[in-house]
Amino acid sequence: MTIFKPNFHKTYVKFFALMFLALLVGGVFYVIEYNSLVNARYQVNSLKSQIAAAQTQGTALQNSLYQATDPVKLEALAATYSLTLDNKPQYLSSAQWVSDSSF
Repeated sequence: MTIFKPNFHKTYVKFFALMFLALLVGGVFYVIEYNSLVNARYQVNSLKSQIAAAQTQGTALQNSLYQATDPVKLEALAATYSLTLDNKPQYLSSAQWVSDSSF
């Protein structure tokens, strides 16, 4: 006696097609995620190098500022232009207000 199962073969085909589709979608998702991870790592390394360059520039600017405001150089520059050191400078005075009525 022979028993035919015509729908049984279709069930296998559907199962393997579904498994293949799931494997294909998973593989595509893996490749996309891997590419985004590689891009993120590249951007992090790029930002690290930019931060290092900015820190180097900041240090160079700080050194040039310290060299420009060196007290010995400032005293020599003041002596060149015949400037004197004022120990008690008065930046604002309230003794006389400049206005139209003061003349």
